[in-house]
Amino acid sequence: MNSVAPSTDFTIQSLLLNADPVVQAVMAALALASLACWAVILEKAVIFRRLRREAKALVALAAASSVVEPEGAGMAGDVLRAGLPEWREGRDTGETAGEFRDRLERAMRGAVTATLR
Repeated sequence: MNSVAPSTDFTIQSLLLNADPVVQAVMAALALASLACWAVILEKAVIFRRLRREAKALVALAAASSVVEPEGAGMAGDVLRAGLPEWREGRDTGETAGEFRDRLERAMRGAVTATLR
């Protein structure tokens, strides 16, 4: 009897090249989706790094002066501009400190969300 030994080449390249066209298409789609996800992750990392830098500059400005006015077109300035009207309005008569903080957070979180989109 003449028996042929099965191929034992289990490299990724060999598996992909010998796979059915459907499997190859699915693997290609998964690779593209992975690249898209990593692109989004890197973009958000750059945005968060810039936001962290702007926030540090804003904290330094606030520590150096008693009046904080949002200047510039950065994300930190956008967030501060969103919360400043709520801060200046102050607490309503029946509003607790927690509710006031929630109102400020909601306004500022909306600016962050709009900036990150």
